[in-house]
Order: sequence, then structure tokens, then C-alpha cells
Amino acid sequence: MQKEQIKKISGNIITVLIILAVLVVGYFSFVKQDTTTAPSTAAPSSSETADQVVLASSQVDVTIKSLRDLNNAVEKSMVFGAPAFTALQDLSVPLTQEPIGGRPDPFVPTAWKISQTSSK
Repeated sequence: MQKEQIKKISGNIITVLIILAVLVVGYFSFVKQDTTTAPSTAAPSSSETADQVVLASSQVDVTIKSLRDLNNAVEKSMVFGAPAFTALQDLSVPLTQEPIGGRPDPFVPTAWKISQTSSK
């Protein structure tokens, strides 16, 4: 009986510790505010601005190159040249305009409803 109680207590302690750990991780992940410092009000120097422009342009160049590579890979892909893909037919049906029916104001009680409530 003593060992069963120890197992039960240790299981409860472990459960509480796990719940606390999840709460702490959740707090630091979602609730805690960013502690980053605010940007200084002083204007960046021209060399810093130039460095930022060069970095941004290099990132844009890399992105454009990767998009070109992706486009080339898609064009060369065997999926789009496969007979099953090229033999696809357009099965779309043209939609026609239909008049909208119904009452102009659906929230106004109907005549039969008004006659039923007045006869009671």
C-alpha cells in the first residue's frame, strides 16, 4: 500500500510539473512582450543606408534567380508535357443570368401571416 501511494503522489507531482512547464513555455511564446530596443531617433549614416540597400538588392537578386529556376523547372517538368495532361478537355458549362426571385423585403410579414395573427 505504501508503494502505491508513493507512485500516485509521484505521478501527480510529475503531472503538475508538466502542466507548469507547458504554461511557462506558452507564456514566453505568446504573452511575453518583445524586449527589443526601440530604434534610435538619429538618422542612420549614409554608409549604413548603402549597406542596407546593397543587402536588400542582393536578396532581391537571389529571389529573382530562384523564381527563374523554379519557372524553368516547371517548364521542363514531364508532368505538363505528359499526354494525360495535354489531352485534358475543358468541361466547363457557361452560366446564364437568372432573375432573382422572392420578396423585396423578406423581413416584412407576409399577408397570410398578418391575416392569421389578426384573426386570433
